[in-house]
Amino acid sequence: MSLLKGTFTGCRYKVDGQVNHMTKMIRMIQEGAFAAPPGRTRGTSVGWARSDNFLETDFDDTSMWIFGPWRVFVLRIEKTNVPATLVKAHANKQIKTWCKEHERERCPRIIRREIEDQILQDLLPKSLPKTSAIEVAWNEVEQRLWFASTAESANDRFRQLFKSTFGLEITPLEEKTFAAEFYLWLWWLTEHAEGVATLEDMEPATVWIWIEDLLSFCSPGDTDNKVVLTGDKAPTSPESRTALRDGKLPRAIKLGLRQEDTEFAVTLREDGTNFNSAKLPKTETKNDEAHVYERLGLVDRLASILDGMFKHFISKRLAKDWPPRALTEWVGSHEDAA
Repeated sequence: MSLLKGTFTGCRYKVDGQVNHMTKMIRMIQEGAFAAPPGRTRGTSVGWARSDNFLETDFDDTSMWIFGPWRVFVLRIEKTNVPATLVKAHANKQIKTWCKEHERERCPRIIRREIEDQILQDLLPKSLPKTSAIEVAWNEVEQRLWFASTAESANDRFRQLFKSTFGLEITPLEEKTFAAEFYLWLWWLTEHAEGVATLEDMEPATVWIWIEDLLSFCSPGDTDNKVVLTGDKAPTSPESRTALRDGKLPRAIKLGLRQEDTEFAVTLREDGTNFNSAKLPKTETKNDEAHVYERLGLVDRLASILDGMFKHFISKRLAKDWPPRALTEWVGSHEDAA
C-alpha cells in the first residue's frame, strides 16, 4: 500500500540523529542500494531503490528522491525460491526411475537428498524472484519517518538495513498499551458524544468520528478466538453486544474521521496506531515535489488527529475517576440488550 497514492498501510519511526550532509547522504544510500547477487541463488536480497522505479538504483539525481526535508525511496526485497511442491513432484518422478533402474523398492535417504538438491539447482535459474518495493518517507529535519508496511519481517529487514546504511537507530512510534480500551472509548464516543471530539493543541480542534464497517473483538490474552463484524451496522448489531457481554474488547476498528472539509478513513489493529488501509483525500498523482508535500502532509495530518485522540483518551484513562460513569452505563446497556 503506497505512501504517495491510493490507500496507505504503514508505521512510523523516530530517527535518532541526522546525516546533515548531502554528499554523505548520497554516498551512504548508494552503498546500500539494491544489487542482485551474481547468478541465481536461493534466498533473500535487500537494498534501496528509487520510488519512481524500483529498478533504478542511482541516487545521484537528488531531484528524484529528495523533496525539501523529505527523503523518499523504497526498500526493495527479492526472494528467490522454488515451490516445494514442484521440487517434490520432480523428485518423486526421478526417484521412481532410480528405483526401477536399480531394482530397489525404496530409495536411500542420501540418494533422495542428492536428487532433491540437484533438482533445486536446476530449477533456480528458471525461477523469477518475488519482488516487493516498500516506500520510505524520511523527514530528516524532524527526525522521523514513515515505512509503508506493518509486516514484522519487512520491518525487521528495514531496521537492520537503515542502521547499517546510515548508522542511525530508529524506534517504532506505536501505542500498543491500552489499544483495546482506546478502541472501546472511540466506539463509545461515536454514540455518547454524537461522534464529536474537541482536541487540545490542534487547530481546528473539532473532529467528527464514526465507525465505518469493521469491528473485531477478542478476550484479553486470547487473540485466537476472534469475533469479526463487518458492514455499516456492525457497531449496533446484536453480535457486538454479545461480544461485550462475554468480556471481549475491540482489537480492530475501522474509523471515519473528518476535520473541517477533510475526510479520512483508517483501520486500527492490535499494533496500536499504525495505519492499515488508510484512505486519504485525492491528490494529483505526479511524483513531483508539490505532490509529495501534499500527500505526506495528509498522512501527517491523519497521524496528528489520531495522536490527539489518543492523548485525549490517555488523560482520561489515567485519571482517578476512570472509567467515566457514562462509559460504564453504555457498556452495561449493551450487555443488557444482549
